[in-house]
Amino acid sequence: MKALQHERITLPMADLKCGDADLELMTAKELEALLKIDVKTIYSYVERGLIPYVRIQSNVRFIKRQIFDWIADHNYRPRAFRSRPNGRAC
Repeated sequence: MKALQHERITLPMADLKCGDADLELMTAKELEALLKIDVKTIYSYVERGLIPYVRIQSNVRFIKRQIFDWIADHNYRPRAFRSRPNGRAC
């Protein structure tokens, strides 16, 4: 099996404030409840590097603020509905 390379990011120390609710860590089970996605799918996203996560030894955790940012980055908004010049849609 081919080893996956994941991008490592470093958060600026100014962003790391004790007691900051944005840095709340979540387990995969908690993320499953939040996203309504099966925990196996979440771990698949981790393995493929699709979702931001933190590895603490063998444990995987998710920073709540990063998850909300990830959702915003992957949010799809369809274009506004436009009718054709002859008045018919599509």
